[in-house]
Amino acid sequence: MIMVKIRYILLSILILIPLFVRAENVSERMSGNILLQVEQNGEAWYVDVNSRLRYFLNRPDDAFKVMRELGLGISNNDLFKIEIGSVSKLDNSIDSDGDGFSDNEEIKNHYNPFGPEYFRIEHLFADKHLGKIFLQVEENGEAWYVNPSDKKRYFMGRPSDAFDLMKELGVGINDEDLREILVGSLEADYEEPPKTDEEKKDVALDVLLMAAENFRSGDSESAKKFFTDKMYRFIDHIFLVLDPGERLLVANLMSGAKKTSSLESLEVFTTQVFFNGEDVPHDYNLIKQDDGSWLIDSL
Repeated sequence: MIMVKIRYILLSILILIPLFVRAENVSERMSGNILLQVEQNGEAWYVDVNSRLRYFLNRPDDAFKVMRELGLGISNNDLFKIEIGSVSKLDNSIDSDGDGFSDNEEIKNHYNPFGPEYFRIEHLFADKHLGKIFLQVEENGEAWYVNPSDKKRYFMGRPSDAFDLMKELGVGINDEDLREILVGSLEADYEEPPKTDEEKKDVALDVLLMAAENFRSGDSESAKKFFTDKMYRFIDHIFLVLDPGERLLVANLMSGAKKTSSLESLEVFTTQVFFNGEDVPHDYNLIKQDDGSWLIDSL
């Protein structure tokens, strides 16, 4: 009996090894890249170089926040060793060192815009840092992304700049390969904003927030307690087809919803979904039950 169990365990390991190797290969190959889901709606993910986890990039502000929080500090001296990929967003009128040449022109020709030095591009240095996000610690924390495909650094600027850059430099990936890369999350994404006194008394809102927490934790059975019976099969389907990162997005949308309508037996909470370049309202209907409790009737 013991030998049978051992053979079973060994067989299971042999079956799983190729899956683990495949996952490792995909995450390693895509490390540092910005990925676009070509089989969906072009949703974007950034694969962190160090953890090899993928982070969902949603709206411009969200994408910028993820990039900034995963960024690493770098000195000007080291940063200028990496060739710049785009200078179109730099103001040609700025001349930081007053030598008669704009910062834009000096950077393109590998001169220090803050002094007389000539910086030689060190491709080996760039090779060691492909896919990383750097923050200029000697300046104002400006963010730069080192693109693995051309080994150049790109200025991320404002949230809209970071979002545009993400779309421009993104690499297409199919759903099967994407699923091989584990999903990461920033702790700050889970924090709820402080409730007002009115919100603390809002039972329907509490139901919506508690359901969102169960989506985050992956507990489908607990989540169903906050939905009407007709929603059970739909909840089971969601937990079956959505990966942790996608469930996190659903949870964050639920948590961010605000009350837009209030009747005796119906409360409506509305959130904004960024879709096709614009914000689209999405409603959650909560129905008051005979026992006075509230349950979510739409998702």
